[in-house]
Amino acid sequence: MIVALTALASSGESARDRGKALFQEKGCVQCHSINGVGKHKGPNLSAVGKRLKKPELEKQILDGGLNMPSFRDAVTLDEAHDLVEYLHKCKHEIAAPMDVAGH
Repeated sequence: MIVALTALASSGESARDRGKALFQEKGCVQCHSINGVGKHKGPNLSAVGKRLKKPELEKQILDGGLNMPSFRDAVTLDEAHDLVEYLHKCKHEIAAPMDVAGH
């Protein structure tokens, strides 16, 4: 695990890039979508960076709440930080998909 974290840190990859990868790897997309990618069980996070500050995002990930379970045992603090960096950059609302009739 330490070797993997060291490799990530030394690869020049940003916290935001690592967070984007973690969003997929940790299964966040099983409940949330960003920019039309993911499921819709939980809120669309395309513009979550406009609504929540970094400490609020971290608290939500680690402690859960509002129908979301805690992920404190599923992510390290470094991973939570990287997820927060990625999610805080998500500030673009995506239009809801239209149905076949164009509504």
